[in-house]
Amino acid sequence: MLCLALLLLPLTSLAQSGAGPEVITLPAHGTVANLKPRALYRPDPEGTLSPDQLLSSDEGFQPYDPKWEDSAPPMWIKLKVKSEPASNGKYTLLVKRRFFQLLDIYLPSTGPRLHEVHSGVFNYEPPQTFGRYFVNNFQLAPSSQGVILIHLQTIQGSTGPLELNIQDELSFRAHQASSMWAYGLYFGAMLALIFYNFILYLNLRTPGHRLYVVTMACVIALMGFSAGLLQPYLPEALRAAGPIPNIFVAALVPASTSRFFQVFVNSKQYIPRLHNVITIFILVLLVSATVTCLVPLSFAPNIGLVVQVIGFLTLLLLVLSSILAAVRGSSSGYIFLAAWCAFAVGTFLWSLLSFDVIRQLPAAEYSLYIGSVLEAMILALGLTYRVGQLRTQRNIAIREQQKAARLANVDPLTGAYNRRFIENYLNGLLDSEDKRAFQGSLIMLDMDNFKPINDEFGHAAGDIVLQEMASRCLDTLRSEDVLARLGGDEFAIVLPDQSGNDAVAAAERIRHRISDRPAVCGMQLIPISVSVGVITSFAPGATAYSALKHADQALYEAKRMGRNQVIVYTGGEEPAPKPHQTRAT
Repeated sequence: MLCLALLLLPLTSLAQSGAGPEVITLPAHGTVANLKPRALYRPDPEGTLSPDQLLSSDEGFQPYDPKWEDSAPPMWIKLKVKSEPASNGKYTLLVKRRFFQLLDIYLPSTGPRLHEVHSGVFNYEPPQTFGRYFVNNFQLAPSSQGVILIHLQTIQGSTGPLELNIQDELSFRAHQASSMWAYGLYFGAMLALIFYNFILYLNLRTPGHRLYVVTMACVIALMGFSAGLLQPYLPEALRAAGPIPNIFVAALVPASTSRFFQVFVNSKQYIPRLHNVITIFILVLLVSATVTCLVPLSFAPNIGLVVQVIGFLTLLLLVLSSILAAVRGSSSGYIFLAAWCAFAVGTFLWSLLSFDVIRQLPAAEYSLYIGSVLEAMILALGLTYRVGQLRTQRNIAIREQQKAARLANVDPLTGAYNRRFIENYLNGLLDSEDKRAFQGSLIMLDMDNFKPINDEFGHAAGDIVLQEMASRCLDTLRSEDVLARLGGDEFAIVLPDQSGNDAVAAAERIRHRISDRPAVCGMQLIPISVSVGVITSFAPGATAYSALKHADQALYEAKRMGRNQVIVYTGGEEPAPKPHQTRAT
């Protein structure tokens, strides 16, 4: 304790004597960090002092007091600096970006007056920014001394948020260059994810992809402001608005993320009560964003604090909601939880860095960027997974629809199409602007002596004979030909692209295939044969009704002439036998 008292004694004497501040030597190359403890301070609660009064005199200044980290009135900060002989005289004062009530900086210049920079909300001029710092360039001739004055009042009422560093011009440019590649990787990855999901939205039109694009665009804007990269490209009116655009975007990020969460996780189904609570938070955030655009600049810090608190509560609410949705069966809840936790961890580390709780490490410096890009990637993968789920569900639905449609159009006994299908199918082929466009044919078949088969062998045997007849037809037909059971033992076949003699030959092949051997029913052999009527071409204006009627007339003629033969319809009500008419012997 005695040694500690002896070490503190010189500092106490210095504070009581009002000695001038330490002269800080600025290196030709490098950084002078943590200047706050090396400056002198003069409280100015009434705001009556001017820089001209303080420039040449150190009267009233005191050394840095740690108690000001917790509570400090508005004050002036004085730094005496000296450049090395080897320096080029160009330096940059870096002030960590915060919401300051007052931040008036007076820098050495080549002119008769100090160079003034105003970055506080009470006296704001659009500052130059990069990364987490306000950038203030000044010149100090080699081997010369100068004074930097800072008029400071923080929103917290302390000097805790203040951080001061000075770099020579070349070191600052090198720092910029080394940081830009990281920013480039980040913004490049985010833009690529946004573009990919925007293309998916244009193709799929799903609300999830649209909201993803909106949310990640807001995140990019927030990160752009955080990195100090967007401010130079804003219109002058928005640049003069200071932190208001930043606060506006900071309110949109949790609002858009919450809306994305509702759609992505389907919160209305899984967590209906929390869904309504999230909607209220979204409205509050949107109102806060609107109010931010309407209030004067001096209110911006208070609005920013409100947005920060609501955003933090929204973060906790979404974590809780994603856990509950996942427990209740939403797989998307797990995906969102992983993504949001990555962003939350990045935000937490960023906050610790902002409050100087952890050291200025690169991992902490870029933690918010890493967290947000991880969030974007996880959500993009989640959307892709959801698209796969939706595609699977859609395919299942299509198969079920096709199955239902097939059941509605298929004869359950034989597996052939039914009469309703063949009529619709024929009408579709025949009902065109050019009636001559359909160059197919129609075949009608009827089992010979089917009633005696039912009477002698029973209806079960009759069903087997009908199934055997349909099976032999399908074995003979091509994949594009259509077989339908019209009713009873009567069948129709459409050959879409065969007509004339080709259609007759196809009909003969079918007749021979059915009639050349008996059907087997248990231990019984049942001889079977068919009579066939054929329409080898269609006149303009033909319909399914007329085609089936004419084919039936040809079939009736085959029955009348002795069965087990093919008759071609030639027009009129009574088809006449043609030279290619055949009859089984």
